[in-house]
Amino acid sequence: MEKRIVHVRDVSELEACAGELGSASTFGVDSESNSMYVYREQVCYLQLVAGDVVYLVDTIELRQLDALRPIFGDPGRTAILHGADYDVVCLGRDFDLRFGRLFDTMLAAQLLGRRSLGLAALCQEYFGVELDKSLTKHDWGQRPLEDRYVRYLIDDVLYLEELAQGLGLELEKADLVEEFRIECDRVAGLSWSEKAFDEDGFWRIKGVRDLNPKAVAVLKALWCGRERIAEAAGLPPFKIAHNEALLAAARNAAASDRTDVGRAFRGSFWRRHRDELEAGVADALAGRIDAPPPPRRERVARNIQAAQDELRGWRRQHADDRGVPPMVVLPNHVLAQLFESPPRDRAALAALPGLGAKRLALYGDEILEILERHLGR
Repeated sequence: MEKRIVHVRDVSELEACAGELGSASTFGVDSESNSMYVYREQVCYLQLVAGDVVYLVDTIELRQLDALRPIFGDPGRTAILHGADYDVVCLGRDFDLRFGRLFDTMLAAQLLGRRSLGLAALCQEYFGVELDKSLTKHDWGQRPLEDRYVRYLIDDVLYLEELAQGLGLELEKADLVEEFRIECDRVAGLSWSEKAFDEDGFWRIKGVRDLNPKAVAVLKALWCGRERIAEAAGLPPFKIAHNEALLAAARNAAASDRTDVGRAFRGSFWRRHRDELEAGVADALAGRIDAPPPPRRERVARNIQAAQDELRGWRRQHADDRGVPPMVVLPNHVLAQLFESPPRDRAALAALPGLGAKRLALYGDEILEILERHLGR
């Protein structure tokens, strides 16, 4: 599939790109970020395809994409992405790019019951081509790019328009257009949510609940110390020390009453921050850092659990009867909403985001009956 490749590195090139895209009713989109290599990730490349042109926008060089905003946000155009949720939140966060209408090829494949949902698998099925996905974990913030990385960027959008055409026809044939459109609109509305550092997040490490209180206090000191080092170095925390290393260091320090935990950290970081880390461990060993209790697992009321179990079984039965994935009958996010504020009547159920007119007509009464049986009016 031959296409013209256009590199976009400055404002004038971006405006020319936007001008050409302005005549397209559909366009393919992908982005590459550097989340595995920095403390605060950013989008490093934006790939666009429309007709016979692929645009490679270097978003390390170009951090203002205002010229694309009217095109992305136009509900009269369809942006085609594969696994759109991550791209949507990252492009919104970095460039305030919002999608007026999108077509997610992964969602389409999921609704159609495909077992393999990856772009490479779908391109193999539809076009008989093999995409090289071995470069997925590349640091896209690095420059210059070798030719093989440029090829990867191109391949990620090259087949999107044709793939969407094929999947779209299958969705129409399967009468799943409404369900698909609801899911795509939900994804288009996603936004970035900044998560503050959780000082007690170490409780999610496997094996932490086996530690004694002294070791838990040491682990908290190391957990917080690692975060400070990572932020100062501009690196993700796992590049400083892995969770397993922190766990082992906390266990050993508590058992030996020694503050030397250098084995958990890479040499240069340990040498640079040794005094700070050892001071934190010493405070923990001396009892000046409290060992927080493990977070309690919220218990679900028996009647709510019973309703959830019955609805899941009901959904599975309907899905089996129709020969469709369970999400066609009722997506997980809709299932969760049923218990956040349980609808008591058909009007309240109809107002539930993500349900849709077809599901309401097919299943509304049954859903309300199950809820009433367990939760009452």
